[in-house]
Amino acid sequence: EGPALPRRLFLKNMIVDETFRRQGFARRLLARVEEHAKERGIRDVYLEVLANNEGAMRLYTQQGFEFTANPMEFLWRVLGIGRVTMVKRL
Repeated sequence: EGPALPRRLFLKNMIVDETFRRQGFARRLLARVEEHAKERGIRDVYLEVLANNEGAMRLYTQQGFEFTANPMEFLWRVLGIGRVTMVKRL
């Protein structure tokens, strides 16, 4: 916190129950998170996703998230192991 520090929000562990997937819940949750961030003057929303979760990465990319430039995470994404970080600038 503080006026000189960048304002960031880190979304942790967003999970939609299998019963409700592919019905727009994740998109609505992301939209609400972004709305909440903007209301508080936050400029960047970060999240982590399992590197083998192609569906989630596709969703986040469609919603404007980009992969960070971390070379290790690029390798994890290629290998499908670990977690990778994505960011959306608001």
